[in-house]
Amino acid sequence: MFVSNILLFNRLIAVPHTFVYHLVADMEQSGWHPVAEPREGAVLTWGVRPENGDGPHVGFYVGNGNVISNNSELRVPRMHHWTYGEVDGLPVWPTNNIYWHPSFDEKK
Repeated sequence: MFVSNILLFNRLIAVPHTFVYHLVADMEQSGWHPVAEPREGAVLTWGVRPENGDGPHVGFYVGNGNVISNNSELRVPRMHHWTYGEVDGLPVWPTNNIYWHPSFDEKK
């Protein structure tokens, strides 16, 4: 709900969502599109994490390799690395997609 409510408040989606799948569908219908690299303001998605079953998950890229997303254990938004760090040079939890809204380009 963290990401969904912020997007809704800023009129970047049509309705609030509790499931990532529905949020992404609304984002795509609202003009969001995948991009190759994260930029400040982008929305990132992660699939189910194989080692513990967490996910799917969604957060905002805030720059310098960090995102802010809801921490389900603490039940508050937290900042963390966009791939949850690396082990042996590989992302701990790689993103599924990075989404960008074209209206962000107009505000530069």
